[in-house]
Amino acid sequence: MPAFDLTAWPPPGATPVDVADMYEVLAERGYDYGPVFQGLKRAWTAGEDIFAEVELDESAHTDAARFGLHPALLDSTMHALGLQTADPGSGPAEDDRPALPFFWEGVRLFASGPTALRVRLTGSGDDTVSLAMADTAGEPVLSVDGLTLRPVSVEQLAGVGGGGGLHEVVWRSLVTAGVVEGPVEAAVFEV
Repeated sequence: MPAFDLTAWPPPGATPVDVADMYEVLAERGYDYGPVFQGLKRAWTAGEDIFAEVELDESAHTDAARFGLHPALLDSTMHALGLQTADPGSGPAEDDRPALPFFWEGVRLFASGPTALRVRLTGSGDDTVSLAMADTAGEPVLSVDGLTLRPVSVEQLAGVGGGGGLHEVVWRSLVTAGVVEGPVEAAVFEV
């Protein structure tokens, strides 16, 4: 069984944080989240800990059972990390570079298919956090001993959005060794 308890909610002694403008602030920092990925609903801080409520967009509820943890819901759990570097109402700090998940350590799934979560994020190093996630009744869903984040430039983030992705299929004619008459089309993945 996990060594965390998120049944007392909102977190006792924690200070509420206004997250109404959080997605505008994240957009200023270079993160461009569509509606399904805008799941951060409420947040609190207590010392070094950040607590959050995240919820999967209703349009994705039917897909939640297909995953141990829906990717959009998992991604939303990390949006509260933006509270560490700047007050959501004040805009991004000057040295505030976007960071992306880089290395996951000690990931344990206890339940699958939730559409909403309670989350505790705890800094365990300059660029590493641990995560504890529970369903809305406080039952454990997932824990992560360490998630290392790596900074990227705003230009790098902008390069992956809008016109495609990191990978694309390109059709190229291949020259054969006489086994087949004429050119052959093949799919090649390019990065």
